[in-house]
Amino acid sequence: LSVSWNYNGSRIVTSCKDKIFRVIDPRTSEVIQSGTGHQGGKPARAIYLRDGRIFSTGFSKMAERQYAVWDE
Repeated sequence: LSVSWNYNGSRIVTSCKDKIFRVIDPRTSEVIQSGTGHQGGKPARAIYLRDGRIFSTGFSKMAERQYAVWDE
């Protein structure tokens, strides 16, 4: 499990064992956006960058290290 707040505290990004990244509005607990993340067996991590994009790191099914930058 990975949790990160955005720069102004209006959004949270999470990564979970189900391999889905979720962007959540903490004021309403609503999932604003979700998408499939890295598919490997090891845990993935996601953090907000200062410009509002999301940086994630994880592994492929073949255990290769992956990273990605996502627009919110």
